[in-house]
Amino acid sequence: MQTTPLTHNDIIQMTLRVGEDWAIAHARRLLASAWNGWKQACSGWMKKALEFYESICSIFCMNSFNFYGGNTGFIEHLLQHLKPGGQLCIGSEVLSTEFTAEQKSDPPAVYAFKLPPPNEHVDVFEGDFKKQHTAIWWRDLIQSSGLMQVEYGNELEDTDRIHEELVRYEYENNIDPFDVQICLDQIEWGITHQPRKTLFVLTARKC
Repeated sequence: MQTTPLTHNDIIQMTLRVGEDWAIAHARRLLASAWNGWKQACSGWMKKALEFYESICSIFCMNSFNFYGGNTGFIEHLLQHLKPGGQLCIGSEVLSTEFTAEQKSDPPAVYAFKLPPPNEHVDVFEGDFKKQHTAIWWRDLIQSSGLMQVEYGNELEDTDRIHEELVRYEYENNIDPFDVQICLDQIEWGITHQPRKTLFVLTARKC
């Protein structure tokens, strides 16, 4: 049988095809090896992350707990990462009394103001002040969860002085003039009205 001799170009093309097939197979092996290594690494990282989260000995929330912590469901979620005997500490603005039904339907202007652009759409009363509650309310919520033993939960005695010093500092350093004016209005309003803004600290230990 007569065969056609291979040309130099045929040999080059065959060599390229063989090389291409080898390169693809080698790349697949490398990718598979890298993927397996990545999965093992991720598994290790996740294990370490879970071990970390399950070994937290203290959680501290500053002026933020009212945005997401007003129910026992969240407390249960939070405490699953706290080791037994671990401590929760909250420092936050609260109210001296709860809002009345009338105030909830028609909030005082000092608690229902409009933020400057680009946040003018934010409902400050519904999103913040309505969720602040009183020091007693927060203490009772956490204690009644049965998950923690409250060790301390009271208003600070020098709240007014702290607020005044904060406003003075912001004013003297030209920090957020809008907030300075709002705070001054709230302090003045709170002299003769309720509720007024106050501060509290709570510490509790996981049962």
